[in-house]
Amino acid sequence: MENAEYHARPEVSASQLKILKRSPLHFWDRFLNPDKPIVEPTPNMILGTLVHAAVLEPEQFDKRYIVVPEGIDKRTKEGKQLWQDLLATGREPVKFDVWQDVSNMTAAVIRDAAAKHILDISVKEKAERNMANTRVLELVAEHFKIPKNKVRIITGHHHPSKLMVIDCEI
Repeated sequence: MENAEYHARPEVSASQLKILKRSPLHFWDRFLNPDKPIVEPTPNMILGTLVHAAVLEPEQFDKRYIVVPEGIDKRTKEGKQLWQDLLATGREPVKFDVWQDVSNMTAAVIRDAAAKHILDISVKEKAERNMANTRVLELVAEHFKIPKNKVRIITGHHHPSKLMVIDCEI
C-alpha cells in the first residue's frame, strides 16, 4: 500500500494519536485544516518512508525505488543520460548513501528478536474459511495482551502480507 493511500485511510495512525494527545487543535490544524500548507517531506521523513517500505513491504521496494549509483555527475553528458535513464524507470531515485542507511536500519530491525517476532508471524492454519487470518489476529492480540476484537486486518485478507490496526484508547 502506497504511503499516500495509507495516510488517506479513515483510521487514525500512531503519529496522529501523538498529535491528538498534544491537543485537538493541533490535530485539526495538522490533518483537517482545509487551508493547511503542503509540507514537503524532510530528509528524515523520506528516510522513515524508505525504511518502512524496506522492512514492511520488501517485495514492493524495488518496484517503487531505484538506488542511484555513486559518482553520477549530472553536469556531464554521460551523467545526464544516466540520470534520465534512472528517471525513465518510473521509480523514485534514492541516493546511494541514503540507501546504505536504509539497508543498515533494515538489517538492524530484522536482527532484533522482538521486531522479528512481531513482523514475522507464521501460522499452521490453512488459508481456508478465514482460519489463518483468525489465528494471526489471535497471536497479535496475545502478544500485545489485548482482546482479539481490538485487532483488525485492514488489507491483505487474501495475501501473506497484511496491514493491521489495533484499536486502543489514549
